[in-house]
Amino acid sequence: MLDRAGPGCGGLASWAGSRPASLLLIEPSGQSRLWSEGAWTSPDLGPVDSIAPFVDAGQAEALAPVPPGVGPLPRTVGFIAYELGAFIEKRMPRAARPSKQPLAVLCTYDRVQGWDRASGRSFELDFSRRPTNACPPPLPVLDCEARDEDNDRKLYASGFARIARAIRDGEIYQANLSRCIAVHYDAEPWQLYESMRRHQPVPRGFFMDCGGLQVLGNSPECLLAIDGERISTFPIKGTRARAAQPALDEAAAAELLANPKEMAEHLMIVDLERNDLGRVCATGSVEVTDFATLRSFATVHHLESQVRGRLRPGTGLEEILGAVFPGGSITGAPR
Repeated sequence: MLDRAGPGCGGLASWAGSRPASLLLIEPSGQSRLWSEGAWTSPDLGPVDSIAPFVDAGQAEALAPVPPGVGPLPRTVGFIAYELGAFIEKRMPRAARPSKQPLAVLCTYDRVQGWDRASGRSFELDFSRRPTNACPPPLPVLDCEARDEDNDRKLYASGFARIARAIRDGEIYQANLSRCIAVHYDAEPWQLYESMRRHQPVPRGFFMDCGGLQVLGNSPECLLAIDGERISTFPIKGTRARAAQPALDEAAAAELLANPKEMAEHLMIVDLERNDLGRVCATGSVEVTDFATLRSFATVHHLESQVRGRLRPGTGLEEILGAVFPGGSITGAPR
């Protein structure tokens, strides 16, 4: 399930697909495995270099007419884990305790169900060139390892000292310190996704069921939107909780827009994204078309900007990933 709505997100449409025709799996080691035509193969490519040809191969025209205004056709969908960045930026250290989760799972679908929010109509897109009944086997069940909470707290606390040193040394000027949290959940994963959609509808929601692995997200942020030679990013930085009373809610939004600390942080991220896009865009084409606009959702107010540029001729997806991934609004550091 993929929800796409809002600025830069390709129109007001939701999509659902099943039984992928092909699948690219990048294992935690970086080994790429491709499922196609009923069998697994191992491309002789690195984990990042294997993504672009898989996506390019899935760019086929739909055989069924597409309703106007629903945006790009989602034949290939999937996820790329943050840890893939260690294969892009060689100075990025590998995790001390590597995750057992895949670094990426990308799926290509022959048939996709769509729902147009504006009209309320449903439709089906058919990308198939020849019928196939085969679909990849489910990924193996991945058990969450038991974690030492006391040790996790110590590692988390020591991270602040490392960040402070990096800032003093001029290596970074902002960082996002995070940690892995494992919890037990009894209900079905899709029920959690539905609950998230009800409580906080966002334009970047998704749910992927890969058998032993389910991935779901509920983000309002669009890292990249590519339309021909035009590339855009929509960084979000700056947040205030919404209030039930209209007057207090308006005051929270006004305070966010006027807060000098929030604006300074947002400006840093916008400059960071300009720097990232500048690595793959034509000189002088990168511009900020929308700065620190208030975006309001069910529970929070955010500040969002749009940075866009014109890709240099011949720039492929592998170069784009190398320039912008992991996203600067998450890492706090330019690529």
